[in-house]
Amino acid sequence: MPFVLSDLPEVALAGLNQLHAEEVVMINELAALAKARDERFDALLDEFMEHLDKHFGIEQTNMERTAYDNTAEHLSEHEGIRERLQTLRQQSIGLDDDFDAWFQFFDDELPTWFVAHVGEHDTPTALHVAAQS
Repeated sequence: MPFVLSDLPEVALAGLNQLHAEEVVMINELAALAKARDERFDALLDEFMEHLDKHFGIEQTNMERTAYDNTAEHLSEHEGIRERLQTLRQQSIGLDDDFDAWFQFFDDELPTWFVAHVGEHDTPTALHVAAQS
């Protein structure tokens, strides 16, 4: 089942909502490419990881700029998903079933994490940042 933007709560910062929308599209594309065992998967994965770094960097800058109380916890969540992506990437090198693991990640694991993360971390962070701006 595709991941849809309406699965995510809207946050108080339009720019962050735009990043989330772009990532939802990319997550669905990555799931579809993994399911099809399409060779374009690796290039889009690189693009997605760069997009996440940009997204997380913007959030970190905003949290630090506004002295957000839960910065460390929020950044820890970011680091955890980055590590999960790196682990999957390292484990999938040369394996015949790497597409199956990637499909499961982009079809289920990451959307589940994303919804929880936006609800528990991005929403209160965005409210704080918006109030400080």
